[in-house]
Amino acid sequence: MNDKNLLNCIFVVEGKNDAEKLKKVNIPYVVSTEGLSVPRETVKHLQELSKIHEIIILTDPDGPGQRIESLLLKEIPAAKILNVSKKDSVQAAKVGIEKIALNVLKEYIKPYINKRFTTSSDVKYINLLDLGLTGPNSKVKRRKIAKKFSLIASSLKHMYTQIQLLNINYEDLKKALNE
Repeated sequence: MNDKNLLNCIFVVEGKNDAEKLKKVNIPYVVSTEGLSVPRETVKHLQELSKIHEIIILTDPDGPGQRIESLLLKEIPAAKILNVSKKDSVQAAKVGIEKIALNVLKEYIKPYINKRFTTSSDVKYINLLDLGLTGPNSKVKRRKIAKKFSLIASSLKHMYTQIQLLNINYEDLKKALNE
């Protein structure tokens, strides 16, 4: 991940389809709540991100979306809500961020996409390979790092982005694996 691709704001959406929609408008990193039952790891990750980044909650304009907003605001009071019009997010009688036309979605997110982020992390992707975060026993190692730094355990590429966004350095990663 190149620093030029990172934004200083983190968009939070309800599901995978919403995240994919934001990626279509060049948002490099999106956190999904996985619906109403937001995993504790996701909340902790967002809390860590909120120390450095602006958190933008972009949920569906419906009851479940409002409940997710409410839950997240309790845990991350500084988060901002990006309200979208119900008429903009309805298609074939279904409501959702994923239903918003790309040109309309671009207008909603426009105020946030000019805020770039430059990481102070010295970690390169090759460092993660050197630490054994792929191959045998890599899942255990990735979970250990995820827990230590409040990352969402996932693919190495996704974790690398999280490491960059949280300014985690190589020496700290090495220490965490040896604890």
